[in-house]
Amino acid sequence: MSKLRILAALMMSLLFTTAFAAIEYYGRAAYGLKGNVKKVKCNSTETLGKYIFPMKSNVSFVKDGRIKMSFMYYDANGYPQGMYVVGSDTYSLLDVRYDAMNRPIELEYKAMTKGNEALSMIFSNQYSSSGDVEKCVIKEVPAENGNADATPIMEVSYDGYKYDSTGNWIERNVVLCFIKDDKLVENSRYVENREIEYYSD
Repeated sequence: MSKLRILAALMMSLLFTTAFAAIEYYGRAAYGLKGNVKKVKCNSTETLGKYIFPMKSNVSFVKDGRIKMSFMYYDANGYPQGMYVVGSDTYSLLDVRYDAMNRPIELEYKAMTKGNEALSMIFSNQYSSSGDVEKCVIKEVPAENGNADATPIMEVSYDGYKYDSTGNWIERNVVLCFIKDDKLVENSRYVENREIEYYSD
């Protein structure tokens, strides 16, 4: 059996054993959402900013709180721990870690091709006193050395938050900087917004 098939079997086993153990799901927590959100569409005036984050694209939720992704898996308390995708030539994993307030503070994205070309990145969130993400530091992880040698390559700062009546942000300002020689080099400034749809009952 190939490594990809073994991985898929293990992840499917984890998905089913953890998902059914949870009474309530908190899939919305991975996106920093409040309330009975049904669907989110994220828009950005900057292409790089729109696609660089692995959990930032459009997403929908089941009423019970699960994310509408068959490859998302949860812990026994109903919090999403990550997702996986197995393709014909590649597989990718995303692990989510939370702080004591159940806010996502670290996402680790890993991708591997059949030719053993690896990509691994860590996204670390920092929160303001009001509870909003004020900074995300992106690190590249060398395949041969692991997380201990992760190198910061980008820093994204957020401010100017605007919210809907439920308290979810619908607009914010973004400053995207590359990190070169331990210095921040600004790449772009742009506005990011979210269209949020809620369940009516």
